[in-house]
Amino acid sequence: MVSTRKDSSGSPRKLKFKEKLIGKGFSTDVLLKKLKALNSELADLEQGAVDTKPLTPICKELISHSILLHKDKGVKAYTACCLSDMLRLFAPDAPFTDQELQDIFQFFFRQLSVGLKGTGEPYYDQYFYLLESLANIKSIVLICDLPHSEDLMVTLFRDFFTLVRNQLAKNIEMF
Repeated sequence: MVSTRKDSSGSPRKLKFKEKLIGKGFSTDVLLKKLKALNSELADLEQGAVDTKPLTPICKELISHSILLHKDKGVKAYTACCLSDMLRLFAPDAPFTDQELQDIFQFFFRQLSVGLKGTGEPYYDQYFYLLESLANIKSIVLICDLPHSEDLMVTLFRDFFTLVRNQLAKNIEMF
């Protein structure tokens, strides 16, 4: 059951994060700090109890090439967490085109295949959060509606079976 908790005025909660994620002169540290703040706030928002309209511009920034292809692992880890929360908050209708969703899921799989190799990996907690979100929210089923979904499914199963062979923790295997 989806909670419909509202703010004290009875209206859906609004995102307080007002920062831009893309801009000239942003250092990696500044971007990482912004993504951490966004992730923290998104994680606290409940599905069905948030005004999603103001989230749309942030979704577009999160899928920009400058963020998805960033060289820093932390930026990628927190971006993946933010995107998984966006899928949760917008469910059942993702705020992305089919091509964007395909890019997002490919991004997720790349992050999970490198980030879940062991608990000593940098940003392991964020990768676990991503895996848990995909498993619990079931946003992964969006793949089935995408063109060429078979290719994504093959990638998904290949990467996850490779990870599982590495004798991961049972909670990861269950997700």
